[in-house]
Amino acid sequence: MSRYHSYLKAAVTLIETHKQGAPFALHLKSFFSAHKKMGSKDRKIVASVCYDYFRCKSLFSTSGNLEDKLLKAVFICEQLKENNLLAVLSADLHEKLQLSIAEKLALLNLDSKNLFAFQGELSEQVDKDAFTQSFLKQPSLYLRIRPGRDKKVFDLLLNAGVQCELMNQNCIKLKTGIDIAALLQLNKDVVVQDANSQRVFDGLDKFLTSSNAKSSIEIWDACAASGGKSILIHDLLKGKVKLTLSDIRNNILNNLSGRLGFAGISIFKKFTTDLTKSSGLNANEKFDMVICDAPCTGSGTWARTPEQQSAISADDIAVFAAKQLAILQNILPHLAQGGLLVYITCSVFKKENEAVLEQFMQANKKVKLLQSQYYKGYETAADTLFSAILTC
Repeated sequence: MSRYHSYLKAAVTLIETHKQGAPFALHLKSFFSAHKKMGSKDRKIVASVCYDYFRCKSLFSTSGNLEDKLLKAVFICEQLKENNLLAVLSADLHEKLQLSIAEKLALLNLDSKNLFAFQGELSEQVDKDAFTQSFLKQPSLYLRIRPGRDKKVFDLLLNAGVQCELMNQNCIKLKTGIDIAALLQLNKDVVVQDANSQRVFDGLDKFLTSSNAKSSIEIWDACAASGGKSILIHDLLKGKVKLTLSDIRNNILNNLSGRLGFAGISIFKKFTTDLTKSSGLNANEKFDMVICDAPCTGSGTWARTPEQQSAISADDIAVFAAKQLAILQNILPHLAQGGLLVYITCSVFKKENEAVLEQFMQANKKVKLLQSQYYKGYETAADTLFSAILTC
């Protein structure tokens, strides 16, 4: 048996043993830990085959041979002139590797409309064809340079021979698979953060005039998660912040405390709460700004984690939308008069974005929408996010 047959068998095992909805990256890590004879090149090939399959899974019928689907998925997704696995295991497809995606799908009698299972849920602001096509490609890796660290970062990357592209003065684009932690101090020198995640506060400075006179802006990061938005807002406001953090999971907050401490950022207060039920705050606690990076389907990031598409149903979208609306309702009483509420999702679905805000503002007439925007990852090999700034 050739090593390429072994790669295909390993990919089949991985997919058949993967628990739907669980992060496939963790499943890969566990599998490779149990198969230590596989070298880095072997692991890279097997992982690539699996991810190609997840990108194309919705194209295929539920019946049929999984190995055949894997080879077809590699054929559809790979854009290089050569692919050794296909050359050995499917010479006919390998000969046609340089066809366009549309031509490949036509050859295999597959409908591109099935690539993304929820096209009817997409916002009208999202280009359906462009978004669907982008689903077949892995987004790039992005770093955000923290203030005052640019020279150190560029010197270390240059000395290590790492090829990168400067997207703006703070954002660097790299190929995936680079061990950044071996070169730079994560969270102190750079933050691993998608290019569009770095942009969700764009335009915020236009609306901060009333808070600029204060020695520190009181901010509540209500769905703090890993804390990327907290670090970002701290840096954007030059440290002039008084941060309160909350999350539904206590272990997340503990990890976040360590991350922000290493990043040199102070936390004024942190607490756990289920925001769909209660704010967890005293009634008189008010903030100049509340960041609500709401729990969502994550559909704007599925090009990075394509296995998640099959874990979501249309009913789930409505469930998330109801949670988002409940969270906003419980946050609002703690927004100071004239304060700013930043609502963020990594979803491309109208029901989780524009529709949620419309319902929220209908229920709360004093709330005004200042701006909203989709940051379209399919234009820059990044994730697609939605961000809106509201006030009362």
